[in-house]
Amino acid sequence: MRITSIQTFNEIANDGTLSKEQREVLVLFAEHKRLTGRQLDKIYGHNDGHKRVSELARSGHIVNVGMVKDKETGRLAGLWEYTGQQGLLPMLKGKRKSRAQLEAEVLALTAEVERSRALAGE
Repeated sequence: MRITSIQTFNEIANDGTLSKEQREVLVLFAEHKRLTGRQLDKIYGHNDGHKRVSELARSGHIVNVGMVKDKETGRLAGLWEYTGQQGLLPMLKGKRKSRAQLEAEVLALTAEVERSRALAGE
């Protein structure tokens, strides 16, 4: 293990807020920086490593940085990255919006874009 990996592991192990499995997965992210769920499972050696991704994302330890094409399945997969922030990016808690609310927001934003285009003479 590299020195930075050892330091990272010690910080994670001493954090006290993560389960053993979460710590193991987080160390893998710290070592590899960016992984998909499938890549994580392969490196971790278990088929349930990807289950820790949402937990670590909620705590701000990893973030989604986009989508990549999975080489095995050909489908898009989320790409996750270790933040190194030890939970400084917590998920915002709040009531989730309904589909109708989201659709209304989309319509309002679309109308605003159209008004801006009309004013600009496009």
